[in-house]
Order: sequence, then structure tokens, then C-alpha cells
Amino acid sequence: MGRSPSLRSLAAVAVLAAAGGARGAEITHVASSGDVDKPFGLDFTVRYDRIQHNAKIAQEGMSTAGYVQDIPELNWSRTANVLVPRIAIGLWHDLELHVEAPYVLSDDVKWTDASGGSSSIENAGIDANGTPCAAPCPIFPVGGGTTAYHGKALGDFVVGLAWGVFSEKRDDTKPTWVVGLDVTLPTATLYDPSTAPSHYDKNDPAPVGHKIWEYDAWTALSKQYGAVDPYVKIHARFPVRSGSTYSNCDHASVLAANTPPQPQMTSIAPANCQDSYWKTHALAQPPTVYGMTFGTELVAYESKPDAQRVSFDLRVGADFFSSSRWYNELTDATGKLMWSDRYVRLDALFGFYLRTSSLLLLQAVAAISHDRDHYVSGESLGQGTGNYDPAVIGTVQQNPNFDFRYDTPGSRFRVNETTIFTLSAALTLNF
Repeated sequence: MGRSPSLRSLAAVAVLAAAGGARGAEITHVASSGDVDKPFGLDFTVRYDRIQHNAKIAQEGMSTAGYVQDIPELNWSRTANVLVPRIAIGLWHDLELHVEAPYVLSDDVKWTDASGGSSSIENAGIDANGTPCAAPCPIFPVGGGTTAYHGKALGDFVVGLAWGVFSEKRDDTKPTWVVGLDVTLPTATLYDPSTAPSHYDKNDPAPVGHKIWEYDAWTALSKQYGAVDPYVKIHARFPVRSGSTYSNCDHASVLAANTPPQPQMTSIAPANCQDSYWKTHALAQPPTVYGMTFGTELVAYESKPDAQRVSFDLRVGADFFSSSRWYNELTDATGKLMWSDRYVRLDALFGFYLRTSSLLLLQAVAAISHDRDHYVSGESLGQGTGNYDPAVIGTVQQNPNFDFRYDTPGSRFRVNETTIFTLSAALTLNF
């Protein structure tokens, strides 16, 4: 009997030690259920994102010295405000099911003239077929500035699973290792870019859906060493078209009407869109993305028994985007899915996390990203990437997406000086 209190005290200490183990970086946190001290776990988060995306767009042109150079044409910007509720449910030990349902308050794109009054966009001398115009025929409207409005709509829902293979909280000799799969569902209403001009009116914002499935497979690893909690994350995102994914061929007859400033396709596009080859090869090609992130949380204060923690998150990363025929910086202006060359996006992030208890987490994050310069037009003329054989012009081999004004080498558009600023604030309740 005399030893019972000591044994009970020892058991209590062991329980507290297990409960007070290192939590791991927030990037590796998963909701968990089925534990003695937590039979059911649920995280509810509300996050607000403010995104400011700025870039310059140039077009290739001939210099006075007789060589091709990039000539400034547009200042481009995108401003988005998104509210993202998220629920994560612990299905069992370190196994989480989560759902996100973003609501896009606004996502507006604006472009203004950067040519100094000598815009080759507004003073174009040929149409989409490469035929000279009797008078300048604008590729798309610029004027004193044009804005395409999007938003006031639900975005695509995301459903995912995350599994903590190892947990530093359960066994502090091991790192926290999480693997996950997030699936973006094509739930949002489709944005048909051929309708872009009607959404230059702020009272008629465009939908925001792209109607594709996206599968994002990822894994993250973290391990706390005193006040330093380094981590790494790797991911790969694979897009899959749905039966509702938009294609430029969906409205080829309308786009080939060739009435400025309406978006345009060549006169041969409607017929070629029906060819067996182009029925497959002229479709949308959303990009595949591969990325890696390195970072560390610097723990300024931590009380494990009270589940309190104050930390700062420092992170850098990079994503590789494959070449694509998809929505890009010129889609709202041209009314088309545009060809983009592959490029790399570089990221840096600073985060502040305040966990006041096991119930409440507050987060504030600032991030900056930069896209490496890349072409945002440049469809191949004929069958096969990079095919510019003049012999295919006017034949069934001509790519229906090709536009002579900005897809021919020497006249392509390129985006440069890109900066993306993101501010996020989130509140999470952990039950």
C-alpha cells in the first residue's frame, strides 16, 4: 500500500510527458482521434487571403538595328480576396480528413498601356489570320486601362487526407512525418473566357471555376531541436480534365467572327477543331506542378503542459510549372486559353503563430513570390510542339489555337518582373 501513491505519481508524470511532447511544425499538424486524452479531434479554421499579383508584359518586335527584342506593352495586375473555411476531422490516430470551401469575394484583373503611346496591341496591322487590316485592328482593348472582374462566388472545394506516419508528440525519438493527398473538385461555376468582354463591367463579375480535377500528393517532415523546428515539404499536382473543361474550340465559330475588339481565332479554326487530330490535341492542357519547400519554425515561447506556443515561421520554396494551354495573364484580354511556356515560381514566407491553448491558434502570414520570365503566347502553327512550317497554313494541319498576331516567333508575348504578395490571417479552433 505504501508504494501506491508513488506509482500513481509516476504514472501521472508519464501521461503528462506524453501529452507534452513536441508538437511539431504547423505544416505537419494533423487532426487526430482515438487517444485516451482526446477520443475525438476536430479543427475548424477560417482563413482570409489577400493576393496582389503584379507583372509587366512585353511583346517581341524588331528593333531599329534589325534584331528581335522585347518591347514593353502592358502593366498587368491581379487583386484577389478569398475567404477559406476549413474543417479537419480526426478519423483515428494521426489520420485526418479535411475539406476546404473557398468563397472568392473578388478576383479582378487589370491591364494598362506601358508602351508610351506606341502600342502594337492597339495599332496591330494584321488580324488573327495574318491578313493586313485596312486600318489598325486592335488585338484587344487597352485604352486608359481595362479591368475584368471575377468573384462573388464559391470556388472549387478541396477534399483531402493526411496521415501522420510518425509523430514526434508520441515518440520524441522520431520526426513528425506526414503524407497526404488533396483533391480539388470541379465544383465552381465555369469561367468561359470567350465571355470576358461582358465582365469588364464590375456589376457582372465572372465565375471562377476551371472545371478540372487536381490531385496534389505531398509529404512533409519536421523535427524540433530545442527552439528550432526545421521542416521540409515536397508535392506534385496533377490536373485531369473533366467533361466540362473549357476549350477554345467550344466557341471557335464565334471567335472566328474576327470583329474587334471581340476575341478572335482564325477563319480555319472552326473546321480544324472538328478534325480527329485536333479534337484531342487542341484541348485545354492545364499545367502539372512540382514543388519543394524548406523552412523552420523558431519557437520563442513554449509551455507544453498548457499547450501554449509562440513561434515564427521562415520558409523558402520553388514550384515548377509545365508548359500549358490554360488560363494565364492574357486570358481576360484575349478571351482565350493561352499557351504558356514552362517556368519556375520562387517563394519566401514569414509567419507568426500564437497558440494560446490546446483550443485556439492564431496565424498571420506574409509571403512573396516571383515567376521567372516566360512566354504567355506561342502556340505551334502545326502538329507538334514548335512546328512553324509555313506549308501547313490553310490546311487541316494548322493548329486552330494559333493566332498570327502573337504566336509566331518574333511576335510572342512574354511576362516579366512578376511579384506576388500574399497576406493571410487565420483563426483555428481545435476541439
